[in-house]
Amino acid sequence: GLYVIGTNLVGDLRDPCFINKLEDHNLAWLSLVQLLGVKAFVETTIDSSIQNGIQNLIMTAGLGGMTPNTVVMGFYDTVESRDFLDDLDHIPARKKLLSKLRREVNNERGHIDKLPEIKGHDASTRISIDSYIGVIRDAMSLRKNLCILRHFHNLQRPTPGSSSLFIDVWPIPAHPTTTHIEDDTTSMFLLQLSCILHMVGSWGGTRLRVMATSPSIELGATEKVQLKGILKILRIEAEVQTVVLPDMKSNNKTELERYQSLNSTIRDNSSQTVVTFMYLPRPPVDETVNREYLEKLTVLSEGLPPTLLVSGLSKVTTSEL
Repeated sequence: GLYVIGTNLVGDLRDPCFINKLEDHNLAWLSLVQLLGVKAFVETTIDSSIQNGIQNLIMTAGLGGMTPNTVVMGFYDTVESRDFLDDLDHIPARKKLLSKLRREVNNERGHIDKLPEIKGHDASTRISIDSYIGVIRDAMSLRKNLCILRHFHNLQRPTPGSSSLFIDVWPIPAHPTTTHIEDDTTSMFLLQLSCILHMVGSWGGTRLRVMATSPSIELGATEKVQLKGILKILRIEAEVQTVVLPDMKSNNKTELERYQSLNSTIRDNSSQTVVTFMYLPRPPVDETVNREYLEKLTVLSEGLPPTLLVSGLSKVTTSEL
């Protein structure tokens, strides 16, 4: 696959000082890629608007015919960002390399301390709510799969013997539809992502669990059988657990109350969960309700383990092989 770390600088390329800033910026990100030991390209766009810069990045990122089909971004909340480079105790093998990258200022790989400063949530340069929701819309309009990450500063990597811990998948939209799960690209993408994570290193010691949600126990049993059949076709080894959501289609609750109810159910079933994969509701067409949409996302994911809110717009699985 192709992995691109994309950043946008707010500014004007006609500013003479900006050229040096851009060069330092790229070299610093390349140093970080080396520190993390990942195989990734670094791409940077420059624009006076954060949203337009990210839009250009999504459209132009790639190498020849290889273009990323998935956009990953952080959640918009008030949690203070933390610089993990200040605490590498969890990556002891990287501490010596970090020291080297900081010491050799003239090293051709660049100086890692020239990475952009991590700003607080009240910084004047922070992306606005309207622009943030606009980026979500842009990614979907450009037919990209989308993952929004929340609470990952709380991630506790499992050890090889973590057989009592779960990777949970909730393949249901906040508004249940008549679309069968096999025809739902988001549900299939959720299953694919969770399966890939479960196959990596120490994560293999955890247990992959798919939640079969239903308004009643009787319907839940049917949903469980269907899910097991799909998992067998996809060759995904996972447990299936039935969860009853009695008010899934209730007309007596507001939309926000249904999100709160679903959040409460997920929290009740997440005491041993390391990572949660769940549906990302589509953003509203009406831009005047962007703040309300963000509030719903906040309520839906509040108090959960590290969570990926996922939207799948392209087919990612096949059973033809």
